[in-house]
Amino acid sequence: MASGPASSPHPAPDENEFPFGCPPTVCQDPTEPRALCCAACLSETVRTSEDQICPKCRGDDPQSVSPASLVSQEKDHPEEAEAEVGCPFAGVGCSYKGSRKLLQEHEVTSQTTHLNLLLGFLNQRKAQQASGLGSRPMALEQNLSDLQLQAAVEVAGDLEVDCYRAPRSESQDELALQHFMKEKLLAELEGKLRVFENIVAVLNKEVEASHLALAASIHQSQLDREHILSLEQRVVELQQTLTQKDQALGKLEQSLRLMEEASFDGTFLWKITNVTRRCHESACGRTLSLFSPAFYTAKYGYKLCLRLYLNGDGTGKRTHLSLFIVIMRGEYDALLPWPFRNKEIPAVVDG
Repeated sequence: MASGPASSPHPAPDENEFPFGCPPTVCQDPTEPRALCCAACLSETVRTSEDQICPKCRGDDPQSVSPASLVSQEKDHPEEAEAEVGCPFAGVGCSYKGSRKLLQEHEVTSQTTHLNLLLGFLNQRKAQQASGLGSRPMALEQNLSDLQLQAAVEVAGDLEVDCYRAPRSESQDELALQHFMKEKLLAELEGKLRVFENIVAVLNKEVEASHLALAASIHQSQLDREHILSLEQRVVELQQTLTQKDQALGKLEQSLRLMEEASFDGTFLWKITNVTRRCHESACGRTLSLFSPAFYTAKYGYKLCLRLYLNGDGTGKRTHLSLFIVIMRGEYDALLPWPFRNKEIPAVVDG
């Protein structure tokens, strides 16, 4: 590097320098872009150039270096080339030490840590200035319009800071860095917000579709319930009709049985079974009398039946068998002469 007051390899950061930047003589002309020059990268820059001489140092003082001087020193002292060197951010608190090759990897992987250390250093300097000077008015909004900070952190790990238009205080640097970080965070949050808005829009459409499907399902369920109620009512009606049919069928069966057993010529034969048991039941009082099926004196004549007391009735109780003819209500009674004057002859046959 050029000789002079700025020849110190690691100057302490002040108000006119970034703690990790170049010496003031390197970046005086902001119109010409240059790479950072520091103790960590100087050796690699000189080693990979064709003439092996730093162009800035040669322009400032042609006699300060000779061709291949740095390379010769590295060849003569290889242990120094591989010796541990400190991190360029040691001035703000980084304690890493290692070889130059590992140092480059450290700078790439520790960018976030270095930014946090830098922010802490700026906060500390701000606190020191505030304690030394006391309270003072700060018109930062007017000063920010005259200052610009261009910073870019690339994925490859290179960090460049260009175009210092004018000296600035540590508090202004801190505010500019905070402003940049806030803008970056705001952009990320806006991107996430757009993603969430899209997700919410999709979810709203799905919810609307679900509501429509639910409404259709509820309507169909209501129709199904009404149909089920109608079917249940129909089943009740059919059960009532079936009960009526069963009753009518029972009556028809009974009428048919009576018609089969009935006689229409005035002669009726009544067969009684289990006479001994029935006589015992009549004597005990459990079954006093027996009724025979109905019969007719003619096809359209009187409807009659017999009532038998096996243990007797009235004056013949317990001594005689009592038989009575019962005149029943018939279908053609209005056409028959009354009172009943037909002659009846009963007979008992022991079969």
